[in-house]
Amino acid sequence: MKEKKTKEIPKNKKKLKEVKKSTTKKKKVVANKKELKELSEIMKKIPEDKINEAKMLEKELIFIINQLSIVKKYIVDNGTVEEFKQGKQSFLRESPYYKSYLGYMKTYDTIYKNLISLTKTVVTNDGDSFDDFVTNRDD
Repeated sequence: MKEKKTKEIPKNKKKLKEVKKSTTKKKKVVANKKELKELSEIMKKIPEDKINEAKMLEKELIFIINQLSIVKKYIVDNGTVEEFKQGKQSFLRESPYYKSYLGYMKTYDTIYKNLISLTKTVVTNDGDSFDDFVTNRDD
């Protein structure tokens, strides 16, 4: 009889599975209370006509926060540099999880700025007498 060869799971993949299990158990939102409170304060400042867009951005922001917590835990446990082996080659490289973390941070920043921009109201100068003064003066 032939013996079945089983592939060994590399350490980092095994650890990643453990990280995913520990951070996703019964918790959809991993974001801490401070982040969620800050997000709810921002949502209160959104005008009614922009609330649908804001809710979509809020959902995406919470997703990104959750992903960041998963990837961050892996980076804290394993570092930002890892040994990469392929055949006879072996060298140190930047962790793919660290690259993901940086990408998530850029996305987080963009979504957060978009959400903040929805809180700003456009100021019109319809009743501003200064503009009338400047345009009607005789020089």
